[in-house]
Amino acid sequence: MSLRSFQFEGAFDRDMHAAYDANFSEIFNGMMPTIVPGDLALPVGPGTYILTKGNAAALTLAAPVAGAQNWQMVGGFMVNNGGQDGTRIVILSGSAQQHVLTATGLLVTGSASVNTATCAASAGSALTLRAYNGKWLVESQNQITFG
Repeated sequence: MSLRSFQFEGAFDRDMHAAYDANFSEIFNGMMPTIVPGDLALPVGPGTYILTKGNAAALTLAAPVAGAQNWQMVGGFMVNNGGQDGTRIVILSGSAQQHVLTATGLLVTGSASVNTATCAASAGSALTLRAYNGKWLVESQNQITFG
């Protein structure tokens, strides 16, 4: 029996349902980590990526589709028939290498003309991006150099 089939009677039940929905949403939206042992063109969609290449990985990222997401059930599957605004990508360095993400003209950091994000040469560098209006906004970063 899933939590979705419960009859909610009080605040505790509603809070548990909200927590379940939040956790389900993170898993459903691709937040289970993907190990990346080499170079990669990152998919334009939600995901968490852990970089483990033994030398510097070359990553690329294309533009997200501008506009609000519009999830609908189609043939038993959830399909987004809208844009990708709000899509979140997390990139974590699991190896002590200067991995480079290239997203030409797409990284919004508060500085003009940012095309690359480079990890420090130590494990633990991190970059979180959020799609908005056809660009990737930097939501957070740790030990990342933008250029």
